Amino acid sequence: MARMANKERKQRRRRILDEQKVSAAAVARTKFLEVIQGEDGRSAKMENLIKVLQSRLTILSLLYFKIVEADRALCLKRVAYENFLVDQTNEKMKVGQRLALFCLHIQHETRGSVVVKRLQSSHPQFLRCERAATENVKKDFFSSPDCKYCGVVVENVFKIENRILLDAFQGAAAGSDPGKVKGLFCGVPSDAVEKLIVYGVGNSGGKKGAFQESWYDYKNGGGGATTDAGAAKRAVDNSSTIPFPRCFSRHSTLEEDREFVKEGQEGAIPGTDSNIRFLALCRVMIGKINVIGKNSKGFPHVTDGSYDSMYSPMQEEYKLLNEEYILPEFLVQYRFKGRTQGRDWRGEAPVHGDGEGSNDDIFNIDLSTSVIEGCKFDRKKEKRNCKHIGAFPVTRSIATRSGGGRSGERREGGGGRGGGGMSNNGSGAIAWTNYEEWIRQRQNAAIQKEAVTLQVRDLIEKSSVLARHNSVRPLFAEEGN
Repeated sequence: MARMANKERKQRRRRILDEQKVSAAAVARTKFLEVIQGEDGRSAKMENLIKVLQSRLTILSLLYFKIVEADRALCLKRVAYENFLVDQTNEKMKVGQRLALFCLHIQHETRGSVVVKRLQSSHPQFLRCERAATENVKKDFFSSPDCKYCGVVVENVFKIENRILLDAFQGAAAGSDPGKVKGLFCGVPSDAVEKLIVYGVGNSGGKKGAFQESWYDYKNGGGGATTDAGAAKRAVDNSSTIPFPRCFSRHSTLEEDREFVKEGQEGAIPGTDSNIRFLALCRVMIGKINVIGKNSKGFPHVTDGSYDSMYSPMQEEYKLLNEEYILPEFLVQYRFKGRTQGRDWRGEAPVHGDGEGSNDDIFNIDLSTSVIEGCKFDRKKEKRNCKHIGAFPVTRSIATRSGGGRSGERREGGGGRGGGGMSNNGSGAIAWTNYEEWIRQRQNAAIQKEAVTLQVRDLIEKSSVLARHNSVRPLFAEEGN
């Protein structure tokens, strides 16, 4: 009896435990499902916030890259510009040394028959030559919209006193009717300057014995005395002869240079001056002249020798056929002045408007101001609107942090939108040709990079708060919007 009672008690307890286990499992299952359902809800919200965070970090990363890219482009342009200036300075020093050495030796080697003097910038003859070269410019010479230059800059003027050429010129005038005598310009290739000074235009003067030997031109060599050409004689022998017949004009801008000013110097930086060039201001006798048709461009080929010169009313130039009727009096060293006004860093005209479609980049970075302007893509219309980036107020928040002011503000001398920060300042000089403007734009680039970095730090802090509190609403609130 006792055994049976004990067995029934154990069975009853087992049934109670089984029922409690079933009840506990049901409660646990219910609570577990509730937890899972809650976690699933929070995971969806978390996933959405992570996507927003990743999107904004991606935008800021691209924005930072574009600022660095614009800053790098600005620096590369500045380096290229400074290298070009160094090359121009070296060219000026070499040409100056070459002409100074020639002027020093030519007077002695010709026994005073040929004298070349460099005029001071305050000399009256220098001023007259400068005025003639800079003011006597053809009206439409620099008017083309694609012209790379805008004027003439005179650097040096040399006075040529060649007694041999003067005697030949006066003899030609006495032996025939010289007609009108004019002061006209002609272009001189840089490698023909020395021969022009000694022999004039053409090379017939080479037979007139301009150079005379002197006692120190001899040196002991081998079994006897041999002559060694002086520095001026060597320079003349190594120089080129100016092609003749040649065109002359009262204008310093000759037709032969029209293509050059349009295409620019090869390898030159837009907005910089050309290489060193030369003009000869000559006294010219017109003689018997042939005036060609008003609408004729260029000069016909003349072989009968019945004319001393031709004139083209269309080109406003003379073509001299008798080289004895030409007396070089001044050699003008000049450059064509580079055009910068109204052109961007590529030498192209800027694009005006609201910025829509004016830039192929994702962001329209402007380094002339510390304010960052981003772009928003309109997926429906597939157009760009340069105001904000997505739903993230980059312009307002970054401008506030960087101290750059509100969107659209510009510092004094700023150049507006676009071009990777390569904008014109008030004087028309582009950023990398103006050292102060270049430094200011580099500082603006540093401010913009710092502002983007601060935004990244803010997003990281907010993501930490999100991880700790699993809070949604206050994390990415956009203050002030």
